[in-house]
Amino acid sequence: MVLSREALRVHARYIRDVLGPLVAREGGDVLNPTTTTGLLTFFEHLNETVMTLDMIQYSRIEKAIMDMCGPGTRWPAGLIKLAEDTIDRWEGYLGPLRRVRANLWGPGGRLEGVTKVPVQPERVREDDPSQGPQLMARPKERKSSWFVESGCDPTRAYVVGDNGFKVGAWWIKPAAAFRDGIIDESNDGITANEDGAYAIVMTDKDEIDTGSEEIILYRASSRDPGRFRLMNNITSRFSVRVLRTWRLKSVWAPRAGIRYDGL
Repeated sequence: MVLSREALRVHARYIRDVLGPLVAREGGDVLNPTTTTGLLTFFEHLNETVMTLDMIQYSRIEKAIMDMCGPGTRWPAGLIKLAEDTIDRWEGYLGPLRRVRANLWGPGGRLEGVTKVPVQPERVREDDPSQGPQLMARPKERKSSWFVESGCDPTRAYVVGDNGFKVGAWWIKPAAAFRDGIIDESNDGITANEDGAYAIVMTDKDEIDTGSEEIILYRASSRDPGRFRLMNNITSRFSVRVLRTWRLKSVWAPRAGIRYDGL
């Protein structure tokens, strides 16, 4: 069976966003026989598919396969060997795959519809002994923000439950997660309205270590009005989507981007 580039993309995201984090935490034994058989069949189909640079740039399947056989991998030995053989075969006629760059902003790209905008520097006060206090337009550091180019309705995120997203779903930037409707425009913090909270994005020191993957102790910012809405969920018993960013100081944080970790 020859795989289309869309099928390759689905498999790549499943391996990188769902299975990859699971294997990294639990080891290769976490894969059940059905999943392992499915992966073996997938490699058979890969062997029947003539890969092109266009297919790789669109699907990023090579990233998923490289992750399986990369340094510190915990995937089963048989799958590691298949992954290594696949990469060697592709590089034999496509060249070094690490040089391939994806079109992130193109159709179907992870940053489609998202743009980076410089933030106007704040005017900071400097004291000049000869002239007294003055306001100078001198930023302490360069800053920028990410925005969704076309208008998005934040109420799409005001849905109880998973809102159609699978555990392990991953985005490069919180703005892309907002674009897809798993959180609202707050990006960092609590997605909430007057009825309660629907999602939390944990970053920096938001998560207090409990020593357990099953128990989350969340430290909400005192500046986040959503913390009061979150308290309503204690009474309503509504579940809350939990997302972690790479800036979160936690062993459960993703290596990059922002990841949906469940309810």
